[in-house]
Amino acid sequence: MIGRKIVLIGTHGVGKTTLLNDFHAAHPEIRVKNELIREIAREDPTIKVNEDGDIRSQSIFFDAYMKEMMSEEEFVIDRGALDVVTYTGKVCERVGEFEEYERQMKELVDLHEKYNDQITYVYIPPMINLVGDEVRSDNAKYQKEIDDFLMNTIAMTNLELYSRCAKFTNTYVLPATDRKERVEQLYEVVTQHLINE
Repeated sequence: MIGRKIVLIGTHGVGKTTLLNDFHAAHPEIRVKNELIREIAREDPTIKVNEDGDIRSQSIFFDAYMKEMMSEEEFVIDRGALDVVTYTGKVCERVGEFEEYERQMKELVDLHEKYNDQITYVYIPPMINLVGDEVRSDNAKYQKEIDDFLMNTIAMTNLELYSRCAKFTNTYVLPATDRKERVEQLYEVVTQHLINE
C-alpha cells in the first residue's frame, strides 16, 4: 500500500513551491517534498523544461514523480505526476508524437484506479503575478495554455476512472492569494486527508 499524498497541482509560477515552503515553516512536523524537478535538472544539464521541454525530459520527470507517488511515505509535495503529464501533453502536441503522453496517462489512471483514496490534489489557480526564475517560464500565454491543458488532463483522468467504475480524484481548490491564508487552507486539507486518516 502506498502512503497518503497531498499533491499541489497547477501551472508554473502560481506559488506551489512558495506555499509549500511557507507551509513547512508553519508546520515542520508534517513531511514535505519540494523542488524535485530542480534536483533532476541540476543533476542532468541536458534536461529541458517549459517551452523548450522535450519528450526525454518529460519521461524522466514522470518516472521520478511516479516513484514518489508509489512510495510508502506520507507527505505533501509541490507537484506530481499529473502536472508532468500535462507538460508532456503540451510537448507531444508541439512535436506531433503522442506515445509518451499515452503511456503517462495510462500509468496515471492505473495509479488512481488502485490508490485513489490515498491521493488528494490541491489545485492552485493562476491568480498571482507570474515571476520567472532560472527554471520557471515567465511567459503568461504559456502559463495559461498549461493551466487549460491541466484542466483537460484532470477531466480526461476522471472520465477514464468513471469508465472503469472507479471514484473521481479528490481535488480541492485554494482560492486565497494571501500567503498566510493559503497556508491555513492547505493545513485544513492536510488535517482531513493526511493527519486524521
